[in-house]
Amino acid sequence: MSDKPVVCRTCRKESATERAGGVCHLPVEAEDQHGKSVAEKIYEVTDVMVRLDHSLSQVICMPCVELLEIAYNFRQQVIESNNILNHCKLGMLAIKEEPIDPCEVKIEGDSENETGGVPQSSSKRPLRSTSPKLPVKMARKSTTSTNSSTDKSKNKSRKLFARMALENVKEVNGRIHCRIDEFNPCAYAPKTFDSCNFIRHFRKQHREIAKLKGFFRDAERGEEQKPRSSSEKKQTQVKLKVALSVQKVIEGCLRLVAEHNFPLNGFDWAGFRLLLEGLALNVNEAQVRKYLSRAAGLIVERIVKEMAGRMISIKIDSGCLNERHILTVTALFELNNVVMCRVLGIVEVAPDDSPEQIKNQVLDVVRRYNVSVDQIYAIAWDEGAMIITSNRKLYRLASYSIQTDEVWNEYDEYDDEASVVLTRREELLESLATELKSDKFVTVRGAIHNLEQALADIVDQADPNVTAIEEFVISLRKDECRTFIESQQASLPPLWSSEQWISKYKTIHSIVKQEWFFSTLKKDFPELGKTFFQFFKTSDQIEQFTDLKSSVWQFMRDHEAAFLPLYKMIKQMQQRHQPFSEFYMQWLIAIKDLRRLTANRFSKSVTDSLTTFLNSFKQNMVFNAALYLDPRFNYFKSAVFTPELKEEVQNYIIGVWNRINALTTGIVPEKPKSGTDEDDDMDRFLTEMFGGQVDNTKQVRIDANCPLMQQLKGLEIEPRQPHNYDVWQHWVDRKETHAELAKVALVVLSAPTNVISLPATFGAFFAPDQNTSRYSSKILEDILTVKLNQPTFKKIIPIMIEVKK
Repeated sequence: MSDKPVVCRTCRKESATERAGGVCHLPVEAEDQHGKSVAEKIYEVTDVMVRLDHSLSQVICMPCVELLEIAYNFRQQVIESNNILNHCKLGMLAIKEEPIDPCEVKIEGDSENETGGVPQSSSKRPLRSTSPKLPVKMARKSTTSTNSSTDKSKNKSRKLFARMALENVKEVNGRIHCRIDEFNPCAYAPKTFDSCNFIRHFRKQHREIAKLKGFFRDAERGEEQKPRSSSEKKQTQVKLKVALSVQKVIEGCLRLVAEHNFPLNGFDWAGFRLLLEGLALNVNEAQVRKYLSRAAGLIVERIVKEMAGRMISIKIDSGCLNERHILTVTALFELNNVVMCRVLGIVEVAPDDSPEQIKNQVLDVVRRYNVSVDQIYAIAWDEGAMIITSNRKLYRLASYSIQTDEVWNEYDEYDDEASVVLTRREELLESLATELKSDKFVTVRGAIHNLEQALADIVDQADPNVTAIEEFVISLRKDECRTFIESQQASLPPLWSSEQWISKYKTIHSIVKQEWFFSTLKKDFPELGKTFFQFFKTSDQIEQFTDLKSSVWQFMRDHEAAFLPLYKMIKQMQQRHQPFSEFYMQWLIAIKDLRRLTANRFSKSVTDSLTTFLNSFKQNMVFNAALYLDPRFNYFKSAVFTPELKEEVQNYIIGVWNRINALTTGIVPEKPKSGTDEDDDMDRFLTEMFGGQVDNTKQVRIDANCPLMQQLKGLEIEPRQPHNYDVWQHWVDRKETHAELAKVALVVLSAPTNVISLPATFGAFFAPDQNTSRYSSKILEDILTVKLNQPTFKKIIPIMIEVKK
């Protein structure tokens, strides 16, 4: 009886799996009486590993088995004869033996790469791969020959390990990758295959799997590799591997100067020169100045290209620290469907500067980037020092710079200079906005700053509850109290600023969150006694510290609950750029949460203040245009806009489109005609005859076939979208179907509402200035350009190096 025929691996002849007289083939794993498998014999005779590819036949027919036995016995006879003759010193050439240490053995390549005039015979044929794709590492010839039976067994073991190593590697993209652990890919991937290197890698990096797969001899299985003593190691100088390039060095040098205020003359210091010489690089102060100038020039050039032919919004952030008043000028615009924020420069305001002078300095900064007046959509301005950043955040910004002066007090929460808004600065910003309006710029105040001012006076500073909280928080600053609170793993409530509601909220929130600790302090720790309370003058003060009155606790709970929605709103707005319509949606969410607090003492006053604050925005067309282009507010039968306001917003949007079109084509479209344009002469004649003026506020007529007008009218019949709808992506997706209106929408939605550029504003305080450095105004300008535009700086570094080369 015979089954499906199989193919012999060595002669390719087909035969039945069984025959009447016995088996007609053997598997290559079959072993003889000495434990030698058929596959091992084939490899020793031919150097072909038949088990390397399991997709091929793994059997051998009986005639081939007989031929294999003859060839294998003949090979063994030659080897034994050669060993005997060498032992008798008959003058024959020594057969090459591999080194004894299996970790030092190298696989030999072809003999044509070897040197020497006399060929050497070998008792062991060189191990070579059957796969031509695996490059084999060449090995040095061994000058020693061994004849012992133990060496013979070791050589056999080495061949077995080499075969096993080859079965656990894989060639990918010209490299030989370790694949001993199929579930956890290994990063070891040399260019050439060296069995000893891979065996060593398996034993060290994959010890457990190597044990399971038999890569250890019996004597080595339980032994850890012992480190060699210092006397055994070669006394050679260790060379460090350094992944370094010219680009990395130059980038690091410029970042040292721009981000960390490293002095330029520091590159000529002896210690720094020693480091650079060790890297074989010639970098000095003069070269760094050139690279700095080149980097600043490329940053400006890149920003100019990004803003060319685009409508942009300008953001002016005001900040004050250490008696320095700085205005940061930032541009926001749409590029590749993303809102880009680019810092154009700073203006340092002197005490005697007039609003007109400041306006001219701001416009000079803008003109540096070839921005025309027609490109400016709107100018937003904000008082950055009042927003949620605190001195602690400024401290983190300063920690990245080399400070030579004592900027901060021992406890930074006592320093309120950076957060208190001076009256003169407020008046100065108001006057600056008036100056910009006189030049026909559309100006709008930052939404977050307006919210800060609207809520600043809700909590009366003279309220007894407020006084009790202030005294309580100040008492916690005593050294004994501070130490004890920290030992109990409690947090110290921060001090507040009377001008900032956010500062008050953070203080009260910290106390309410730890009510369990402060209200039970005396009861749980009676043993503290006078040791802890020695800084209080009376027992009433001790009682006030350990157990605030229930009315004070209720005051803090009401305050924390009422201001929590507003704090969440501001945190949400500060995460990334938000258009005015998103600000309005967050405002509505806060109002909804406040109306649920019917019994809260602050609910009505906060709601009324927010409503009054929002009315100031409804008079601004930048705000109204953003709402009109938001499908969450402008939809079929929406009551957000009156018919008159709708028409006014539509005319405003058409005007913005005309400006965008003029920048793109260079042609200024004609203004829409009104009823007064047609009979202008007659109207003037009637005015001269009878007096009075013509009321033409509602007579503007626009071509109904205009694509933009059709798209605007189409917004009024669209369905309403959910409150968490992505409006920006809505208009990005409509670039093809509503090309004209989408361009306007992305410009309108790019107008800034928050102080997203605030880190850049306060980062300018920690840059060198002319009062504290010997740098020229040009160098200072270059340093600030690099410091305040880090994302662009990282992009131009490769270009700068290529240009320099």
